Amino acid sequence: MQTTFERPFKPVELTPATIEAFDMQALARQLRLEKPFVEHGRNGLTLARDDRLTIVLTVAKEGKMLLEPRPPGPVAIVMLSGSVTLTAEGSVQQISLGPGMSAAFSPDIVDHVEVHTESAFLIMIGGRQ
Repeated sequence: MQTTFERPFKPVELTPATIEAFDMQALARQLRLEKPFVEHGRNGLTLARDDRLTIVLTVAKEGKMLLEPRPPGPVAIVMLSGSVTLTAEGSVQQISLGPGMSAAFSPDIVDHVEVHTESAFLIMIGGRQ
């Protein structure tokens, strides 16, 4: 089980023989100590990837708006700690998430993510459609 990391970190390549465990809370604590989080309020670590899936652990400070380029495929967010609100593009539709909650959406629907309390979450991005 991976409980720490060193930069540069090479994501686990997902192959038919891959099985890997991650201690999300320990990795999130380490991300919070790094310069990007301290100075800019956000940090992330791509844990695993292949052509069909990318898994990113993200930590963010309260109040940060996370504006991303459009992902190449469907997205799922799994909250580990904190709380966020997802806002659908061009509408007033919002979904609030707290620890243990998740949401899934197509790549064109969510306009931004607002962090209400310091948060850690997994972002799982599907491959190109």
